[in-house]
Amino acid sequence: MKIIKAIEGYIIDCRTRRRSERTIEWYEQKLKFFVRWIDEEEGVQNLHQVTITQLRSFVLCLQSDPIGHTAVNKDGGNPVLISPLTVR
Repeated sequence: MKIIKAIEGYIIDCRTRRRSERTIEWYEQKLKFFVRWIDEEEGVQNLHQVTITQLRSFVLCLQSDPIGHTAVNKDGGNPVLISPLTVR
């Protein structure tokens, strides 16, 4: 399965679970960034090819890049940093 198709399914699932639109937008932005990143950096387009090491590398990329440095704060306050425990 292509990663982009899995993401589309995940976004549909988020909507059926009534996640906030802001949260869904954040997920969509980061996941689309992931699709571009993993294709350009690792040459991976299929979900079964993704490794934990690649996911951890992506989290490091998010933590060091302005596009992914912060996460949505549910209380509407200041954004919070992405946890290093995002991928264990």
